[in-house]
Amino acid sequence: MSSKKSKQSKGTTKKKVTQKPQTRRKEDCCIHEDVMKKIHEDDITMRPKVYFVAGSALVGVGMAGAVLTSIFFTNVTLYKLKYDAAFEYLGLGASGFSPFIRVFPWVPFLIAAGGLIGGSHLLKQYDVSYKHRYKRIIIAFVALILTLGFLLEVAGTNKRMEHLKPFKVFYNRHESNPFVYGKVIQVHGNRAIVRTPYNEKVFVDLRFVPRKHMIREGITIRAIGGWEENTFIIRRVLVR
Repeated sequence: MSSKKSKQSKGTTKKKVTQKPQTRRKEDCCIHEDVMKKIHEDDITMRPKVYFVAGSALVGVGMAGAVLTSIFFTNVTLYKLKYDAAFEYLGLGASGFSPFIRVFPWVPFLIAAGGLIGGSHLLKQYDVSYKHRYKRIIIAFVALILTLGFLLEVAGTNKRMEHLKPFKVFYNRHESNPFVYGKVIQVHGNRAIVRTPYNEKVFVDLRFVPRKHMIREGITIRAIGGWEENTFIIRRVLVR
């Protein structure tokens, strides 16, 4: 009896399995017939092939623009963070917050972020976003942009780009701002000369520095103060 029941159960399962493709085919046929019927009745208008070709071309151009924009401005952001060292000013406490806000490369950073967001959105238009997990694709995309931006910065591209007129606005030096960052190359009494990361010499006044003995040749300083003609008067300093 048990063997008959098992055979019957196997037979029923086989029938169920074989019935599923048939029902799917019927449903597909019905959908196909409904669509064709609507087309013939002019309920659905077929768009020309040029429409899809132009759409694909625009998506491709947009994707390329988003990638190139993200790579270039990621490179500029890393360059500015490296030479302006915005986060170092936070070591000066509350007084270092204002220099941090003014030195941080907000414009390149926001443009790079916009390119990443735009590129991530355009990735949804490609088949690959449906074949694989979208989150993994986005992580890989962001990692690729950051890597290429870093390599571009290491290659010294910014040294050449910052002298070109169209890009000078992204490499502003903050020359008149009330802070100085660089390496001390000479000390004489209450005065010293600091070389900035941009290879510019700045004359600084040490009269108001509490511990002048800490300011010596070869050290890196990050100072807050003000300008008197061509000399920077240090009010507060962080020594590295």
